[in-house]
Amino acid sequence: MFGVLYHRIYLAGYSGWAAPRWMRLMLARTEFHKAWLSGFHGRFEEDGVMYGPANPYPAVAQEEDNKAEWSEQLVRYGLPPG
Repeated sequence: MFGVLYHRIYLAGYSGWAAPRWMRLMLARTEFHKAWLSGFHGRFEEDGVMYGPANPYPAVAQEEDNKAEWSEQLVRYGLPPG
């Protein structure tokens, strides 16, 4: 039951909802505050690895675009190549 509640609090923090100061002080050092703070800072765990601001999610390898075709398209539309 608490897992669902912690997840809702995490999502509230992740959406950018800033809890009032009195609420954060009242809930300080509890699992509720930890869930909200983790969401607010964008921390999450995937396959046992914690991701967040200090350990960002790895970049996806992207395919190399064929840039030789770009200059042909630019000239075709009346723009200088470059």
